[in-house]
Amino acid sequence: MKVLILTCHTGEGHNSTAAAVRDVFDANGTPCESADTLAFLSPLVSRVVRRAHERIYRHIPKAFSTFYRAAEQKPEAFERRSLLYFLLTKGAKKLHRFVTEGGYDTIVCTHAFSSVLATGLLEQYPDCKVYTAFVATDYTCSPSVKESRLNVYFIPDEAIREAVSLSVRYIPDRFLPDKAIDLIDEAAAKVRIRHVATSEEDEQTKDERQRLTGEKETAIANGDLEQAALLRDRIATLPPITGQKESKDTALEVRREDVAQVVTGWTGIPVHSL
Repeated sequence: MKVLILTCHTGEGHNSTAAAVRDVFDANGTPCESADTLAFLSPLVSRVVRRAHERIYRHIPKAFSTFYRAAEQKPEAFERRSLLYFLLTKGAKKLHRFVTEGGYDTIVCTHAFSSVLATGLLEQYPDCKVYTAFVATDYTCSPSVKESRLNVYFIPDEAIREAVSLSVRYIPDRFLPDKAIDLIDEAAAKVRIRHVATSEEDEQTKDERQRLTGEKETAIANGDLEQAALLRDRIATLPPITGQKESKDTALEVRREDVAQVVTGWTGIPVHSL
């Protein structure tokens, strides 16, 4: 196995994700290299876009929010008939040569542009047998990703998106990713505690139900129908058993509501009711 990570020099989030993915492969002894997606169009395009991105981000940061909102409202700009899709897939020939000469059999994309380029490679060179994956870095699914045709997609869970969103909004005195990770950790701990408590309550209810059922059967055997009726009514008032059985393999889910409750606990702001 030899892996090529296609990133894009339009923000450190994509490069940081690429570096994290590479660290995992390196730790497992898997050969891995990273490359800039736009460099397969031309080195000049790569340099110009990177410098423009840095200057805009430094001097007009709000322009990015405007661009992303516009992109979500105009998904047709990323469709297969669009100029952007055509330009991105023009790099497929260079990518094919790079992959073939380098002996890569797996491509991991950390940017929407990368996923489009990898799709162009697979469509223009169907004999190129590479396994492809997309790792989302923006806590959302970019419009152009829908036009890609890769093998597997890693999209952040809604609880992670919620942790990032709420921590940015309500916990300004701390930094990402630490504050979002701490939110997830505490939310997961609360879910675990709640699950264990529910499991214990289930066991207590089960034991009580069995005891009362035994007493009811004894009362019926002794002909004490009045006592049997009272025990039947007591059994009917017992809480239902949730069916959550404690096990080391039990999969627990952290939901958006769990994260919101932690934020409320930290800040005193009733986030879940806003």
